Amino acid sequence: MRWSWSALRRQLWDERSQRLKLTIAVWLSLVPVFMLTSTVALLNARQAVEGRLRQQLIWDAEQASQWLTFWDDQHLRELQLLASYPLIRGFRGELASQMIDRVYRYFPHYSYALLNKETGIVNRVGSLIRPVAPQQLQRLPEDLADSYAKALKGISSSAPLLPPFANEPCVASSVPVYRLNGEGATVGGVMTTCISLQNLGWVTGINRLIKGVSGGKNDLPIIDLDAGKRRGYALLLVLEPGRLIELGLGASGPQQDADQLRHLNVKQLSQSDWEPIVRLAETAQGPTSFHAVSIKGVDYLAGVDRSKPGRTVLMVVDSESAYSTVNGLFIGIWLGILAALGVSSLVLARVTKEFARPFQAVGEALAQLSHGQFGPPLPEPKGDVGRLFGYVNQASQQLQVYLESTRKHAATDAQLREARRIQADFLVRDLPRTDQVQVAALFQPAYEIGADWYDAFALDGLTVVVVADVCDKGVPSALYMSVFRSLLRLSLRKEWQASGDPRSTLEQAVDSVNQYMASTHGESAMFATVFVGAFAPDRGELYYLVAGHEAPLLLRGQEVTPLPLGGPAVGIFPWARYEAGACALPAGSLLLAYSDGLPDARNPEGVGFGSNRVVQILHEHPSHDWSADALVNRLQRSVDGYMDGADQFDDLTLLVLRVT
Repeated sequence: MRWSWSALRRQLWDERSQRLKLTIAVWLSLVPVFMLTSTVALLNARQAVEGRLRQQLIWDAEQASQWLTFWDDQHLRELQLLASYPLIRGFRGELASQMIDRVYRYFPHYSYALLNKETGIVNRVGSLIRPVAPQQLQRLPEDLADSYAKALKGISSSAPLLPPFANEPCVASSVPVYRLNGEGATVGGVMTTCISLQNLGWVTGINRLIKGVSGGKNDLPIIDLDAGKRRGYALLLVLEPGRLIELGLGASGPQQDADQLRHLNVKQLSQSDWEPIVRLAETAQGPTSFHAVSIKGVDYLAGVDRSKPGRTVLMVVDSESAYSTVNGLFIGIWLGILAALGVSSLVLARVTKEFARPFQAVGEALAQLSHGQFGPPLPEPKGDVGRLFGYVNQASQQLQVYLESTRKHAATDAQLREARRIQADFLVRDLPRTDQVQVAALFQPAYEIGADWYDAFALDGLTVVVVADVCDKGVPSALYMSVFRSLLRLSLRKEWQASGDPRSTLEQAVDSVNQYMASTHGESAMFATVFVGAFAPDRGELYYLVAGHEAPLLLRGQEVTPLPLGGPAVGIFPWARYEAGACALPAGSLLLAYSDGLPDARNPEGVGFGSNRVVQILHEHPSHDWSADALVNRLQRSVDGYMDGADQFDDLTLLVLRVT
């Protein structure tokens, strides 16, 4: 199915109502402006939010790192103090247990354990730490019980404690316990505590930090990439080399359900969605930094703190949550804009409906006028509508006058059409064409009927041609044209029969017509300019008489020759005398006769066609290359092109006789 842009535009736009076009125009003008301005404002707002988030996330990561460091240092000092008591250093079972129980009553969110390197656990309290056999203490895997292993080497530290050494993942703080003997400081065991991540967040204050970061009455969810939870916040600890602890802390007290701890070694990390985050932390430069990372199509923003050797803290938020307030604001703005546009469209429709009523009234009035029905005039209130109604009333009145005039002149118009038909009968339809002569002619009246005429007929071997123009235009001139034409044709036949001489025939015929018209109709001051020619093919001569007419032109080869006058116009002076001329008209030459409608044809600027252009057209070809029809058609096209739509000034008559 073929289609075009113009057809599509016509279907989608041109055929719509003006009210709909106006509404669409309002939307098309306002929506792009709103989109552009709101988009620029949104980008600026997001940049401002990103700058604030950069500072906030880095500050949160720093705070979390500082709070963890403070808690770690303080808690290890407390454990070192506890481990220095003789009851603990001596691993005195019942007495050591009583002492640990008293401490547990003050700090119930910790699990405590005293481990003897040689006998295993001496005492434990709480639900997190599991019993340990001496053999396990001798072969501790660092990935599962780093703090145990370091404490047995005399190093106090905190690290994740994982099964089978704990019932559930927790953070263990362990210090060495030195024996009571005289052999110097010998590590005899480990004093350790373990705390769940939830309780760790509560005792360190990180819970309140995350709650503050979420910034609302409803806390944002905690991110868990491996569980498919990709929106919200997350606090991550990355322990070298590449171990990750996700502090999923959203609760505000120790009674809430504990979130899980992730302790991923390097091999496990490669299978985790958290890998880009951990790699980012490992490559971060400086004590603090800010990064943007994309994981499975979701963008995340991260503030990083590396101030503590061996530990990196990351505060992570997804960009959708980060920009949710701004996005929500602009969604609200857009909804408001759409609502405003909707309301304005309704108001516009209502207003344009009222505005369209005058046009509907005008349309109905014009429809009645088109069917000739004239109702009462439209009211003419003040303002634009009143002027519009006034124009319609004025047009209605003028149309009524015109229709009345048309009815009165209907008979006259019919008579003019009949007169034109009758006049056309005066013009020869079958022009003479012999082996020696071609004749072509054109008659183009300026009004319904014209005052020019042409004639051509055979007269005992002669070919007679006539081109004439009655003065003035319109019906009177057309009536006199019929008289002139009939008298001249009759006189030519009569004089030829009387004399048989071409020259005498032309002179006597024109003289008799002039005598009759000047004496009988002289008071009407109607006259005619006439060219009459008679071509004798046996002699190769043209006999002619030019009575006040435009000089006919002979084209012989490339030479153009005008024919001279032989007397004044016919019908003015009864005493006038006319003299015919003769010239050679050999084979291949031609005669062009025309009325003054040819040189007087005017362009839109009012400039006449002129005789020089006629001569130029004749010079386009030698005479033997022209045919009679071709020359007539060439002149007609040239005149029509020159006039370029301007009104025809006078009747146009052309006649060409070519000798073959």
